[in-house]
Amino acid sequence: MGYTIAIRRAVRSVAADGVPIEDLGIAGVHYAMTNADLVGSNEDLVNFCGELLSGADSTAMKVTARKAVLVVTTEGLDELEVYVDGRAHETRRITHRDEELPRPKAATIEFVGRRGGEIRQRRRVPLD
Repeated sequence: MGYTIAIRRAVRSVAADGVPIEDLGIAGVHYAMTNADLVGSNEDLVNFCGELLSGADSTAMKVTARKAVLVVTTEGLDELEVYVDGRAHETRRITHRDEELPRPKAATIEFVGRRGGEIRQRRRVPLD
């Protein structure tokens, strides 16, 4: 008797449309389920996750497309990589909360935000 498994690659939507979720390389965290998790409503698991998230650094990135410029609003990031139609365009240190870039004549632009060298945010914006 054989088994068939259906696998689907998960991708992000809206501002990061098409970027694979696993692309950021988020490592898993080991957790051993408890009896309370199994017979209840995952109380111990929820508490475990809450403790993990309470100490996490937060970052944010928002891209606003205007007629002649793109405004990238960031929080907690120190470097911004810019890709135009899939090709590296520039890397810049983030010096202001709102970074303005001229709007390129391209189909898509992608922004990768780093903090301490690690990718923390990514946005792909269709420009058509």
